[in-house]
Amino acid sequence: MQFRKRAVHFGGVNIGCAPALQLVDNGFDVWLGNYRGTPYGLRHKTLSPKSHEFWDFSWHENGVLDQAAMIDYILNITGRERLFAVSYSMSCTASMVLYSERPEYNSKVIANIFFAPSAFIKHPTGLWQLTKVTMKMFPGLTNLLKDATGNHIINDKLPFSDVSLTTICHVAKRNIILAPICTLLSEFFAGRHSPSAADRLLRGLTVRIPSGASIRQCVHYAQSIERGGEFRQYDFGRARNLELYGSSEPPSYNLQAVASPVHFFCGISDRTVSIKDCDTLTKTIPSTVSVNKVPRYQHHDFILGEGLDELVNTKVIAYLLSYL
Repeated sequence: MQFRKRAVHFGGVNIGCAPALQLVDNGFDVWLGNYRGTPYGLRHKTLSPKSHEFWDFSWHENGVLDQAAMIDYILNITGRERLFAVSYSMSCTASMVLYSERPEYNSKVIANIFFAPSAFIKHPTGLWQLTKVTMKMFPGLTNLLKDATGNHIINDKLPFSDVSLTTICHVAKRNIILAPICTLLSEFFAGRHSPSAADRLLRGLTVRIPSGASIRQCVHYAQSIERGGEFRQYDFGRARNLELYGSSEPPSYNLQAVASPVHFFCGISDRTVSIKDCDTLTKTIPSTVSVNKVPRYQHHDFILGEGLDELVNTKVIAYLLSYL
């Protein structure tokens, strides 16, 4: 393999071919990563994916362990001292966890590109809003979800999290009860139907959406919604929190420790990461360099949206080249 100008790591979640291929065409050495739990991340040296232990992780572990391991692997193979990191959605979450908890990794990253970054959920929309309403109606729901893993589920994998929306919606489209649920899920993951997402491409995208998740990943986000949208570590309960954190409540992540430069891209119409929460995040991180608010863009328009080259890809390449 020929190693080019700089290594670029697309962390955790594959954000699509177009940006990656354009970076290759511009001389960058591109690496695509996938987190544990995806169809590409089910092998382990000692644990079976049928066990509780394999699925005992949240996006905290995706950050401090998985993201760190991918960065170190790339730098070791390429012989580089630093790389660029391009992250999307939950991969941004994990990156911020890594830089907060293991700040030495800031020095290993030249700069970050964050697409639709998920951290604060103070202004939930779409499925997150439904989650907030449901938790108000049923207090203690997150604890119930945690307890259910040991009593009713063979492991801590989120049930049906690897069944694609393409499959679900095909089955549900003629069912008067399931069809609205399918629509809600599709809008949450891929946004409302618009000219910016061609049907054929959207169907191809949802083949791998969702793509495997642990219950703890989802509960961790739900805990944030339950506690006013704060970006905090996982709440294991009073006793375990005291043991791990030295306090009965989990601490917030120290975003002031994020020192690696960050270029943000946020969709104004995003129903998964609201533009208000994106604004809060960009003002909280001290190393924010630029903020790009893309009109009409929803969560997955950063993969297949109309005007992607002009509104996103060209800017990303220009930002990265500016550091060389």
